[in-house]
Amino acid sequence: MEFLADNSMYVTLIIASLILAGLLLYLARIDARLRRLERER
Repeated sequence: MEFLADNSMYVTLIIASLILAGLLLYLARIDARLRRLERER
């Protein structure tokens, strides 16, 4: 736990970037689904 206390800034950045990457992946998957649905019409 000493690493977390000493490097809380880095830990925060890592967590924020993971959340951002997850959101981008989620949006990309939704976009791909919508494109497929629009093509099927």
